[in-house]
This record gives sequence, structure tokens and C-alpha cells, in this order.
Amino acid sequence: MDAPWLLPTLWALVPLAVFCIARSRLPLYILPLFAPLALLATLQSVRDGRAMPRLAWMAGWAVVMFALKLGSAHFPTHKNARDWAAEIRTRTQAPISEVLFVEDMARYGVHLHLGQNVQVEKFSIDPVADAKFNPEYDGSIATGLRRQQPDQLWVCRQENFADIAARVRAAGFEPQVLGTPYQGRVFFRTARR
Repeated sequence: MDAPWLLPTLWALVPLAVFCIARSRLPLYILPLFAPLALLATLQSVRDGRAMPRLAWMAGWAVVMFALKLGSAHFPTHKNARDWAAEIRTRTQAPISEVLFVEDMARYGVHLHLGQNVQVEKFSIDPVADAKFNPEYDGSIATGLRRQQPDQLWVCRQENFADIAARVRAAGFEPQVLGTPYQGRVFFRTARR
């Protein structure tokens, strides 16, 4: 590989590798890739002898991209961690040490709004094999119940709650539902029977 290509290629590959390894992926995590990709495109244009795009076109695209970003920031989404944290706070008066999502997308960002010491984990209904690299789940319901604490908060899809509640009861615990469902999710705590 030619020397001018080495730095931007490595500059693009390292953040891409980190993005692929990360458990929580947000669109903004790929933002560091745009600078080296633009540099690689420029190097390719120069190498092929093509003219560089005019400054007016590039400025126009920058304005369009900024407007899209600004608009998307105000577009409501079910993934908004601030809304989830506010909903959790309205349902729980006691402190929370863990938010455990069962067979659902874990909203890892809620720990930023609930406090840095709150852990967010994702559990499966059935036991899972231990994955060596980037596991999808942190364990099963049984794993979470074995280390049951009163300050855990469980979240699951409303349609899965009957099955999950039956498994929780079979393990010797009673699920205590907190409020009405939020975005099709049931919030509950567990207590030993």
C-alpha cells in the first residue's frame, strides 16, 4: 500500500473495528469515520486525475447534512434514554442498581440519566451458551434471579410478561408490576416468596 493511503486507511479501520466490537451501537459512533473516508475519496480523485468538487457544492452538502442532523435530533423515538429514565423514575421511589431488559433491546443510555452506578443488562428467557466474543445476552432470567437484589428493575415486552412471570414464580420469586405498560413494556421488581 502506498504511503499516502496508509494513514487514512488505518484511521478509518480502527474506529470501524471499535464500532463492530461495541455492544451498544449508536449512529453517532461512526462519526469519526467521515474524515478519513473523505480523505480517501480525495486521494482517489487526485490519483484518477478528476477535478475536485466545487466549494459551493461541498458547502451546500454540509448545510443539508447539518439540517438533517438538527431535524433528527428533535424527532421523537422509542429509543430516547432520557424518556426511559424519566419513566423509570416515576415508577420507582427506591434507588435502582440495575435495569434488566429481558428479550428486548437494552437501552444502555438510561444509566447516564439514572446515575453512573446503575448497570444496564440484557437477559434472555431461556439459558444461553456462553459466547466468547460479544455475547448478545448477559445471561438468562435464572442468572439475574440468582443474584436477585431488591434494587433491581426488570423490563420486558408486554406480550412476553406471562411467560416471564411464570418462570420468575417457578424460581421462587413473585413479580411486582410497577404501573401500566410503557411503549409496550412492563416494568417489575421481584421479591422472594
